[in-house]
Amino acid sequence: MRNSVIATSIKLPKGADILIDQIIKKQHISKTEFMRNAILKSIEDALDIELVETTLAKDKKRYSLDEVKRELDLAD
Repeated sequence: MRNSVIATSIKLPKGADILIDQIIKKQHISKTEFMRNAILKSIEDALDIELVETTLAKDKKRYSLDEVKRELDLAD
């Protein structure tokens, strides 16, 4: 199955296009690639936050990194 794509448009604050142009020139990527990456990163971050919040809402024992290291005999 082919990957389907959608086209969309966004309005940016005045001057943002100049900053984006500076960044994409340094990174040698297209404006489309820059914006796609930014949106996908934002989605990934939101999903990560949701996962953390869901996990923290569960009433289960949590262990600190130091506790895990001690338990596995990996303490410095």
